[in-house]
Amino acid sequence: MSVTEEQEFQTLVQKLQERRTANDAARELADKVYGDGTDTSLRARAQLVYDVGAVPHLIAILESGPTEAMEDAATTLSNITTVIELTEPVFDQGVLPPLMAILRNGPEHVKPGVANIIRNLGFLEHMKRKVFVGGVMPLLVKLLREGCDVNNEYAKEYAISALLNLANHKNNAPAMLEYLTEIIASVQPYGPTGSYNADIWTRFLGFVYNLSAHLNTDEKARMRDAGIIELVKPSFETRDDPRSFVVATLCVANLLGHLENHPLLTSDVSMIEELLRVLHASMDGDWYADASWDLWAPLQGLANLSINEANKKLIIEAGALKPVVAVLANRETEARAQQWAAKVLSNLSFATDLKSEPKAEEALKFVAEHGTTAEAREYAKLAVFQLRQRRESQKPAPSVAAAEAATARGKHVMLSYPWTHQALFVWIKGYLEKQGFSVWMDLDQMSASVLESMAAAVEDSAAVIFCLSDDYKLSEACRTEGEYAYRLKRPMIPVKPDASYAADGWLGALCGNKLYFELTNEAEYEAKGEELVRELVRHGVPRADGAAASAGAAIAPEGKERELKSALLRSERAEEEVKSLQRKLHQLETSGVPVTQGAAQGASSTDQRLQQVLADMEQINQRLQGIEGRLSQVERKRGCTIL
Repeated sequence: MSVTEEQEFQTLVQKLQERRTANDAARELADKVYGDGTDTSLRARAQLVYDVGAVPHLIAILESGPTEAMEDAATTLSNITTVIELTEPVFDQGVLPPLMAILRNGPEHVKPGVANIIRNLGFLEHMKRKVFVGGVMPLLVKLLREGCDVNNEYAKEYAISALLNLANHKNNAPAMLEYLTEIIASVQPYGPTGSYNADIWTRFLGFVYNLSAHLNTDEKARMRDAGIIELVKPSFETRDDPRSFVVATLCVANLLGHLENHPLLTSDVSMIEELLRVLHASMDGDWYADASWDLWAPLQGLANLSINEANKKLIIEAGALKPVVAVLANRETEARAQQWAAKVLSNLSFATDLKSEPKAEEALKFVAEHGTTAEAREYAKLAVFQLRQRRESQKPAPSVAAAEAATARGKHVMLSYPWTHQALFVWIKGYLEKQGFSVWMDLDQMSASVLESMAAAVEDSAAVIFCLSDDYKLSEACRTEGEYAYRLKRPMIPVKPDASYAADGWLGALCGNKLYFELTNEAEYEAKGEELVRELVRHGVPRADGAAASAGAAIAPEGKERELKSALLRSERAEEEVKSLQRKLHQLETSGVPVTQGAAQGASSTDQRLQQVLADMEQINQRLQGIEGRLSQVERKRGCTIL
């Protein structure tokens, strides 16, 4: 910039300070800062206006007028804050309070420019929280809902753009859910089913995506309950606008990816293929669908999709391993991209040994030790551990006798749970310890090496009590614990904190037809604790002093009525299991495979299945005998006969 231009700006700043000249000066300043509209010109002029000290005087006009100068003052501040290096200095000079005052009850024609300033202030990561805690959220939602008398759709576009930026922060996003229903109602008229406004709608999709990228499982469920999927669905299915389709794909991946058998996930593999196209473009530094995408965004989508058991195979077949491994192997990969790449491979390690990508395990081991974030290191360690376990699983599994011997030698009962249900499992721990059992729980026994500690805990366990919940299913660490215990044939006892939860996917397979224990009502905890003790006794789990467990040792007299009800229920369930196994036995006995022309292998397989069914029936018969014995005891004590 020339000396003459700098002098012109200084003169205009002086005129801003006088009410009689402020209006004309603000208008001229706004025009000069904008210049020819090119980015280079705008950036240089904005920097110069900031340097000559215009910002405090522009803020003063927003605070106290004159009213005629407010719109031009807001326009100039909007242009200055497009230079991201200037957003924090402008914020620090106190611009937010007058902006909020105008949104609250200021001149209508100034509100669009004010919303645009807030959008710019919320662009940088460390500024998002500063702006949000200032209290702008309800005012932006109000502007989105009510609009304004002048430039109404621009005002709404800037409002949703500001919300989009602020939502891209892990601490802001959960708090914004409070306003989600109101935001949906305000934007829906501008969607595909209304008077479509592409600028408002695509920014709304971006807002939804940013929310979904920073929420936990329960919070995502709140988004689904608010009807977000139905709103996003047209953009996902019609694909008229390439950019909207990408954003809708990211939304669906984040909000539905972990669910089993959802129709939007099972229709085709186009979502996975689209995410891979975005990933390749991001890796090459190219634009895709008229936008530049952060590398971590498609990786997060793939990470969420790969939780789903059916998707694992589809993702592998679509060729995702090579680019994901390349991202992880690149030592320059930024933190979030590294974290999500590690999570993708951690999830896929449950379905593949990664041998098709020779650099995969080496990259995982490096990130496990030197990953940028704790999450990246954890995901990589889980993947390395799982790959090692896959190799171990090729060896013969322990025999039933060996597994029973290991249970008898077990040092403790292991509790396997997600952090969301820690309070319940702390109670279980305390209750079982009062009954004389030694209990291992990572609340106070984890060593520096988490996975080694977990593996040792499973190996030294006499039984494993695990959590039947969605959070358990979605946790790679919990899955690693559960499947390792299953492979070692430790007795596994499911505890269900939510009566309505129905396990599916890998957790449903792990649970099988095991009897579970519902601990959903604190008033019934003691009774359920007694049932857990009896289940441990049934499996022969020793107490801490090594003494043989006694079925009635820990049960108080007042628990006898509950014992009767429990015994009856378990008898009914066991009888159902026996009937089911008898049907399987009949099918196997009547489907003999002739050992001719190479069919010996099929016959051998049938024999093995037959032996397994017989063994299962023998176990259940023993359980029935035990239940009948307990029923007889209760009959004698109560002086009645149970029909």
